[in-house]
Amino acid sequence: QNARRVIFSGTFTAGGDDDANATLQTIRSGGRRTAFFEADIADIDRHDALLDKVQTSLGEVTCLVNNAGISVETRGDLLDVTPANFDRLIDVNLRGTFFLSQKLARRFVAEHSSRQCFARSSTFPRRMRF
Repeated sequence: QNARRVIFSGTFTAGGDDDANATLQTIRSGGRRTAFFEADIADIDRHDALLDKVQTSLGEVTCLVNNAGISVETRGDLLDVTPANFDRLIDVNLRGTFFLSQKLARRFVAEHSSRQCFARSSTFPRRMRF
């Protein structure tokens, strides 16, 4: 469903899901360029390299949709969640998406760009202008 929206909106995408090849093929069948970039969004020291790879492969980055999200390592009782499991969840779902958005926003500002950065979380959508 999301891939179809991307195709018809005319934007390029960099990302994936459990069936990345099928998603990529669906996007390509609509005449769009796409690529899959595997990265650990929690590794904020690698965000520049990720953005550089995307730009090299697909061209200027004009939009970011943060849709990274994980659950605790082992689903089950709330009483079984360890601090390490919880920290990983926060690093991916909150910290990583926030700092990737910040990194791209700083690039937009440095380039005096009128582009927009879109961020999405599991709880609410936000649209930020730079």
